[in-house]
Amino acid sequence: MANHKSAAKRARQSERIAKVNSMRKSNARTAEKTLLKAIATKNPEEAQKLKQSLLAFTPSATFKQKRTMDEIDFYSGYVHLDFDKL
Repeated sequence: MANHKSAAKRARQSERIAKVNSMRKSNARTAEKTLLKAIATKNPEEAQKLKQSLLAFTPSATFKQKRTMDEIDFYSGYVHLDFDKL
């Protein structure tokens, strides 16, 4: 690769574009689209079933096995608010 600022910038942009494309094609994105479609068609049973099948994350802590207080491995101190049906 050339030793020039624009070449380095182009490489960074290519890397970022590859990551974005990978996220767009992921199974999680497909599952999210299916869930949003179920919500849009007013099918709450199917939407709840799909929502429970998605992976979950908590920015507040890392857990060992279960998401219980005694299973906390690392606490970050971040607070995450989730507002439904706004």
